[in-house]
Amino acid sequence: MRIQLHKGTGYATLFRLLDHLQQHNLRNYWLDLRQETVTTLYIVGNKYSFRMPCALATSARLPAGVAR
Repeated sequence: MRIQLHKGTGYATLFRLLDHLQQHNLRNYWLDLRQETVTTLYIVGNKYSFRMPCALATSARLPAGVAR
């Protein structure tokens, strides 16, 4: 899954997303900070262990400035 945090999105949003990952025991992710206008959080799983948390699965529940 790819979650993009656009310029102007606060650090609180990123920390909330990382907290969701920790709560749901999702440990395979990385943060791409190379682009100036967008920060991308990649979440990697496999068909046996990856279950998308509800808060991350529904774009309506994602904070403003965050895109799937």
